[in-house]
Amino acid sequence: MSQSSRDTLRDIAELLRALRSSIQTLEGQQLAETKQLSGHQTVDTRQSLMLSFHQLETAIGDMEQTLTTLAEATQDDGLPGRTVDP
Repeated sequence: MSQSSRDTLRDIAELLRALRSSIQTLEGQQLAETKQLSGHQTVDTRQSLMLSFHQLETAIGDMEQTLTTLAEATQDDGLPGRTVDP
């Protein structure tokens, strides 16, 4: 893999880390502003928000994994500093 490609992969990985951080910040803000509904037949806004943010986190994790796979497939040692949330 060329240095240019490695640099681009690292840039993308950093953007994903920044995106994850921003989404976590937004999630905290949204959940703090949302009141839980009562009743058995109401749509729970808080639960819906939590699910939506979980889906965003999963999508970011999938992109990180794909970048790692790409780096490995092109004989690179992976992306330095990459962290995966369990």
